[in-house]
Amino acid sequence: MQYYTHPNPGVGFITHEDVENNGLLFSGILSTLYAVDGYAEMMAAWALRTGAHNVTLTEAQALVDAAGLMHPDGNRMVLS
Repeated sequence: MQYYTHPNPGVGFITHEDVENNGLLFSGILSTLYAVDGYAEMMAAWALRTGAHNVTLTEAQALVDAAGLMHPDGNRMVLS
C-alpha cells in the first residue's frame, strides 16, 4: 500500500485501465489523499501520468489527523 496526494484529481485521474488492466486498487481517504495498492511499477506509471505525489505513511497520517478524520467507532483514524 502506498499513499499519494494530488491537488485536483478530476476526470481521468483514475481510469478503467488503471483498475482493470493494471490491477491497481484505489481508496479515497480525503479529497486529495488516496491509498493505492498494486505492483510498484504500475503505481509509479500511474503517478507519473496523473502528477500524483507519493507520500510516506507518516505524511499521510498527518494529513488525516489535520483533517480530523475519525473512524466510525469514534476513535482517531489510523492508517497502516
